[in-house]
Amino acid sequence: VLDVIAIPRPLLSFSSVIMPDGSSSPEPLGAGDHPAGAPGVRLIWFIENGGSEAWTPSVYLRTPSADWMAQCDAPEEISAGGGQLIECLVMIPTSLPAGEQPQLTFELSVEGVEINDTISLRVASSKAVQWTVKPHSELVEGASTEVRIEAYNAGNAPLSYLIALSGTDGWKISLTGSDMLELQPGESRALVMQVTPDEPEEGYIHVWLQEGADVFQNEVVYSVSAEDDPNRVATPSSGSSGLIWAGLILLIVALAVASGVMVKIARSPKGGQTRQSRPPPPNSPDLPPPPSMANLEPAAPVVSDLPPPPPAKAKPVSAPPVGAFAEESEVSESEVSDRHRCWVCLESLSQTEWQACPGCGARYHLSGGGCAVDKLSGCRNCEQDVSEFVTMG
Repeated sequence: VLDVIAIPRPLLSFSSVIMPDGSSSPEPLGAGDHPAGAPGVRLIWFIENGGSEAWTPSVYLRTPSADWMAQCDAPEEISAGGGQLIECLVMIPTSLPAGEQPQLTFELSVEGVEINDTISLRVASSKAVQWTVKPHSELVEGASTEVRIEAYNAGNAPLSYLIALSGTDGWKISLTGSDMLELQPGESRALVMQVTPDEPEEGYIHVWLQEGADVFQNEVVYSVSAEDDPNRVATPSSGSSGLIWAGLILLIVALAVASGVMVKIARSPKGGQTRQSRPPPPNSPDLPPPPSMANLEPAAPVVSDLPPPPPAKAKPVSAPPVGAFAEESEVSESEVSDRHRCWVCLESLSQTEWQACPGCGARYHLSGGGCAVDKLSGCRNCEQDVSEFVTMG
């Protein structure tokens, strides 16, 4: 008895190529040059079982070097007379020069039977830039800081483009050196910029290649923050200057009021002392002399119902001298009587129980003495506050 062995009869043919933009062709070169790098090119083969037994093949796509990336679908079992499409994703190295035609071989093996199919690709011109921002000092408002951004030609074609710069409004950004970026594939250049922010804020630096629409990643936008200048006195903005000026005015008023209160406290009697315990100002040599008749003009009354000031002929000829408050006086009794009158009601005052203004020596009844002195807020001659009056006797 003879054993009949069925030998696998695999059939292999190229099916189509699908480009990154979605275009396709049944011929490897039918859709144009193949771009290098991501996202890659999809190559599809058709495997057919021409034998009488089902089998599951193994496949492998052989590339020119290890720089290539190739990954194929895992085939399933193929029945007799059946077939299956196998897709392989291929990324051409960006280091390959444009126009080169590398070959790829699709290998198929079934139970010791091996077949293959070789195709050629044509590398397209690929322009790409990789940007890297180098570490730099902190940006400070009003100060120029050096910022470096490295440009690397990641494509397979030379680059020659004009560099353009922009950034946050108000920032000064300038390029040091040539403004042309000229790089061969695999070359790099550090772009050195001087950046001067005009105020502390979150900003950005924008670098791009003019007329570089055909370059992959033809621009970079770098976000960076500028800090306050520690040596600068902050200048209020227009929106807040009004509030700051209002605050300054309020502060000045508050200081003025506080100063008045402190003066008031300083002049008020200390704890435990009474107003009567002060030495009578008329006996003090520090008091100013009494006012002369030429300066003896009645002050406007603070309270509207105070009696009018006395007429000139009814006033004392002159204010009493400082020595008038002494216990022993050399002035005649008639002169004392004429001068010793209340500056509110013009009535004569007793030798005791009266009060005097320490500023000018004008005399008044004590509060509750029966005249309108209780309604007085200041001296009618020099307007000194009544709280400063000195009680005599």
